[in-house]
Amino acid sequence: MPIPGRYTKKLQPDPTHPIVRKCQRLTEEGFTVKSIHFDRTRNGLMLSAPRFYLSFEKGDSTQEFDHEWRLDLETWLHEHQGVADSPQNECERLGYYLTCLFQNAPYDLGEGYLSAVLVETVRERFGHRPDMQETLRCIAKLLPSMQSAHYQQGVDFVDSCFAQVAAILSEKLRYHDPQLEDIFFGSIRAFLDERFSITNQRLLGFLPRE
Repeated sequence: MPIPGRYTKKLQPDPTHPIVRKCQRLTEEGFTVKSIHFDRTRNGLMLSAPRFYLSFEKGDSTQEFDHEWRLDLETWLHEHQGVADSPQNECERLGYYLTCLFQNAPYDLGEGYLSAVLVETVRERFGHRPDMQETLRCIAKLLPSMQSAHYQQGVDFVDSCFAQVAAILSEKLRYHDPQLEDIFFGSIRAFLDERFSITNQRLLGFLPRE
């Protein structure tokens, strides 16, 4: 006797993580995102795994919970205008988002060469800004070979990552200048700080403390 058809249908996996489904369910029930806090606690030279602390509200009702950072959760929050609870926290949050974007860099660029292209691109695009000059002074000068076949590929990748953050801030989270500009550059500085261990070098005494 054949197995009934209802048991032989191909399973369709749900690609949505339970935490995203929970957030979506709350919005369908009339809740809106009240506040977001992105947390990475520093313990000496180490940073904890990133975590979101979320608050939803509907009238007098509030739902609060926390969850480890996930890219799909981050993306969902962008789509629902979930802004961080302070400009500084937004910089940290989107700085980490940049770190994740750079993990998807084309393999043939290589980490060292990509870092050199990144620094040169930041210097060329934003080196006129005092805040970026301060950050760049803390990074060893890296000179990528501009004759390399991968140079323009690297520049395009860096620009595309920065463009994604700018679009999130302006189109998704609805920030406006001058705050939009401040958070955009603050995010890049937070990203560079982690990528090049600037804070850790200060803590170890290799760089002067701010």
